[in-house]
Amino acid sequence: MQALILPAATELQTQVSGTPDPKVVCASLQQITAVLQNVKIQPDLLQGKPHPALAIYTSLWPILDMCFSRLSNESESAVEEVCRVCKYTIKATRHEFIPHLESLITRMISCYKAKPRCSYLDVCAVSLVELHQDPALHGPFITILQTFSEGTFAVLQQMDDYTSNPDLVDDYFEYVKRYIQRIPGPFIQVPFIVDIVQGAVKGMCIDHHEASRAILSFLTQFIELGSRAETEALCKPVVIGVLEKIGGALMHQLFTATMGAVPIRRLPRIGALMKRMFDVDPASSQAWLQQVLGSIEFIPGHEREKCCNGLLGAVQISGDQGDDKFGDILEDFARVCRVSTRQSKIT
Repeated sequence: MQALILPAATELQTQVSGTPDPKVVCASLQQITAVLQNVKIQPDLLQGKPHPALAIYTSLWPILDMCFSRLSNESESAVEEVCRVCKYTIKATRHEFIPHLESLITRMISCYKAKPRCSYLDVCAVSLVELHQDPALHGPFITILQTFSEGTFAVLQQMDDYTSNPDLVDDYFEYVKRYIQRIPGPFIQVPFIVDIVQGAVKGMCIDHHEASRAILSFLTQFIELGSRAETEALCKPVVIGVLEKIGGALMHQLFTATMGAVPIRRLPRIGALMKRMFDVDPASSQAWLQQVLGSIEFIPGHEREKCCNGLLGAVQISGDQGDDKFGDILEDFARVCRVSTRQSKIT
């Protein structure tokens, strides 16, 4: 492996020692990544020896760190390629990478504070997925999450910011989902969890398929922490506490989406998310539902009542069937909203 990357590593060293050309830097990094990504070594062939990718990374790290330092504000493409080298090294070496994780985390935090980029989120998501089984790393992972959350929401202040940065929205909420999936216990205890959920609610109606999907699946999985058998005892009180603060706003956004802010094909996800709210806190969810429907005055009262009764009647239906029922009811209500909107324009 070292022989395969030597020409590219030599060129990379030359570039960062002088005035780097981002295109040449990217080409060299791509060659290194191709080796790390495609050269597979069976564990039994190592016979207990360190993975050779670790020696490559160790020798390259001063150069990679210099790339971060010199190019992080100048070339997004170069930064992405540096991050890909780091990511595929972690995937190849897994737990062997742990001694090198602190220096990488320190650099990721520094870079993200200066300029949030999706590639930093990607590297840290891979680190979490590959190394989360070591409890000693949970604290550092939470520190990264806090820094990344602060940096992300410094950018995402208004809805226009979400619209202008859909890739950041997508990658950030996909990143946070990894915490729910891998270390839900430490995640549910972070003091800034309300800020994350509020940020998701604010951007929920973004007109971008991947970003919207990431937000909706994050919110759904977060609320599910309060009803899943393996997490309910620890997480339900926190989930209910968060819903007490944002539940009304979330229900309002769900109906904003239903009434035309998102395509009808996205309403099954909206319905599943609403169903999770009822699974965790049915009484409060009913109150939020009735409050929001009561405020939608341009829809005939009997249609609002039909929607409300239909949803409340479907609360006891479990599993996918319950999700589908909620989605069907919202789709029907969406059609009513569109008809009412057209009629109001005619009159």
